Amino acid sequence: MGMEVIASCLKELIAAMRLPQTQLPTFEGNSWREYWKFIRAFKQHIRRAAVPEEYKLQTLMQACAVPVRNTLQTCNYLDPREDYEKAMAILEDRYGDRHQYIREIVEGILEGPLIKGEDEGDLRKFAEEFGSCILSLETIGRLQELDTICSMDDVASFA
Repeated sequence: MGMEVIASCLKELIAAMRLPQTQLPTFEGNSWREYWKFIRAFKQHIRRAAVPEEYKLQTLMQACAVPVRNTLQTCNYLDPREDYEKAMAILEDRYGDRHQYIREIVEGILEGPLIKGEDEGDLRKFAEEFGSCILSLETIGRLQELDTICSMDDVASFA
């Protein structure tokens, strides 16, 4: 083996060791909310890691459930960088609809269980869900969407 091949192998080994050891959630493809939660975790731990794209693609494929993984199988035939970028684009096209995600978040608040005035547990759960809704919308820079989908009067009448 030439020195260049050995250096390349060592570089790949070091890159693989740099992959974060955090357990990613499995992406089942069941909801827009699930996609955005998954993709945030993936980007935080893997996408920004200083590792080759083939490792990122492999990690992405392993973090997806079989039906989702099957939709990404076409991404194993191009250049590794192109494969990884294509896989990310396929996921976003299929599961990353921001408008549906926003609607899903807000409807989760509006269609939640009826809260009785004296039930502190239900009220606390509603406050946590509402706080999560606001945080999710802020994270994607769409907090103003809350006003366009529903008014605060709707939320107040629900609570």
